Order: sequence, then structure tokens, then C-alpha cells
Amino acid sequence: MYAALGDYVGPPVRNIGNWYGNDSLWVELPTGSAVVKLAGEDLSEKFPWVRLIRGQLTIDGRRLDGPAAPVKSDVPDGYGPRGFQATGIGFPEPGCWEIAGRIAGWHLTFIVEARRGHR
Repeated sequence: MYAALGDYVGPPVRNIGNWYGNDSLWVELPTGSAVVKLAGEDLSEKFPWVRLIRGQLTIDGRRLDGPAAPVKSDVPDGYGPRGFQATGIGFPEPGCWEIAGRIAGWHLTFIVEARRGHR
């Protein structure tokens, strides 16, 4: 999903899927920027990232439309200092959420809706 040339790692192709990014990070957003889970399922989603610069990715998030605990993020080790990074984000409750990925002083922020319903 990304191109490597020497020491440069380029962004994912801009016109494929729901990729969103900047000069440091790219992330694939869920369709319609909505995480939709049926009753009884965890309100969580896997988010693939591409790190264009070296560093450890961290993720945090806050609910915009009411009080809530912050999101829980899982950024597993083993993917190296740049390039692809698998992650998971768990939402403590439905709502509108601002998510920020951070790496080496840079950040990428986006908004998703987490809700229960039909897919």
C-alpha cells in the first residue's frame, strides 16, 4: 500500500479506498467514517496506518458530543520504525470521536462516528 524508494517511504495511493493522511502519517478510515457494530459486538475497529517518518505511533481519542472515557488503542510492536502499522481502537461508547495519531512530534487527526446498528 505504500511505495519505498531508498530512504523515502511514500504515501498510499491517494485515490484508493478511504485513505487520509499528511506528510507523516496515513490511515485508512472505515467506510463513511463510521464504525458500526451490532449489539453484543465490541465497539472497536482495526485501523491500518502508514508511517512515512521513523518513530513510535501513539493513538488517543476523545468523544466530541458528550462526556466519555478516552478510547483504548492497541499499537503492537514488531512493525519496525516506519511503514505499515496495524492498530486497533476501542470506543467506550457510541458517539462522535476525534482520533489523533502521533509520531515524532507530528500528528494526524480525524473524526469517526462509533455506533450500534445494521451494516
